[in-house]
Amino acid sequence: MKNSFIIVIIGLLCLGSRNRDFETFWQLYIDDRLVQQCGYYPNPNGCLVELKKMDVILYSKTATVKYFRDTPCDECPISVQIKNMQDSLLFGATSYGTSTPISFPLRLFGKQNKYNSFKVYFIEKNEPTLNYESQIFQIDIK
Repeated sequence: MKNSFIIVIIGLLCLGSRNRDFETFWQLYIDDRLVQQCGYYPNPNGCLVELKKMDVILYSKTATVKYFRDTPCDECPISVQIKNMQDSLLFGATSYGTSTPISFPLRLFGKQNKYNSFKVYFIEKNEPTLNYESQIFQIDIK
């Protein structure tokens, strides 16, 4: 009995001290070039991405968000939403699978838009009543 107790204690200590092999993180690509990678730890409210307005308007066409987590769900509906700082929706796209990339046109941030800061959200629906929403990036156009 005493040996069983010691084995359980050692097992619990090993579990508590192990490193995380895989954490929740997300990436932002612009025209297939990685611009920013950010993890939930230590950035639960997302990362700041600064883009030059002229580069965005003249040279870049598409941005892609890739989201990864330690327990992927291939059947879960996901979406990426982009809102201005007044929470008006500028873009939304839906797909299935937590690791599915979602792209959006960079012209959203072009001359006709009067705002220079935007929030990018990742939304996942696990069950009809359980939604996960997280701000993953703030994009500032300089």
